[in-house]
Amino acid sequence: MIRVEHAAAPEVLPQVVALIHELVAGHAELERTFAIWIQAVLSYRSGGAWVLPEVMSLRELSMTLSNRFEVWAKGHEQRGQEKGFQEGRQEGEVLGVARGKAEGRQEGEQVLLQKLLTKRFGPLPAEVLEQLACASTEQIEAWADRVLDAASLDEVFRVH
Repeated sequence: MIRVEHAAAPEVLPQVVALIHELVAGHAELERTFAIWIQAVLSYRSGGAWVLPEVMSLRELSMTLSNRFEVWAKGHEQRGQEKGFQEGRQEGEVLGVARGKAEGRQEGEQVLLQKLLTKRFGPLPAEVLEQLACASTEQIEAWADRVLDAASLDEVFRVH
């Protein structure tokens, strides 16, 4: 009885029920009493989450538990998958937002630098526009640092 009340994992209960069944074999009323008692313990320990159909013997209880554990396991697996999917989706959204902000910031810096260069040096050649479009954030920042002091486009884009 203590094994039923203090079972570490519900999966061991069919084994415990089988052991009790062996001990009370041939005593139908005792078997029925144990079956009802085990159901009550399971219901109490689970806070009412484990609802089992009424059974009249330990053999029925053992079969019912085996079937229920499969159903419960599938339910837990499904909930685990759903939780994992949700967490993955949330993580993807966070990464997507961060990536979008970084790309937007870089694009904004490119546009601002292009406007500053155009204002300072006039219409920009296609090669410069292409350089701006392919530039990293670090390159854009380096060029932006030089745009106000440079006497020409070549000075802005020179390699140090």
